[in-house]
Amino acid sequence: PAQLDIGQRISKVGHKSFDILTGIFLADQEAPALTATFTVVSFNYKENITIPVPDKIRDKCREL
Repeated sequence: PAQLDIGQRISKVGHKSFDILTGIFLADQEAPALTATFTVVSFNYKENITIPVPDKIRDKCREL
């Protein structure tokens, strides 16, 4: 087993989706062992449609 450090941040906010940038680092290593971008789509499961990114998420991103 290895000791890992994981960091994430929202890197982009669109109208109906936002991207989460992820970096995984081995302990004591400056360069990431892995980076990935995950796109999260805002979705209303009751109506089965995409929706705008909620203001709660947008507002939190403005703070950063």
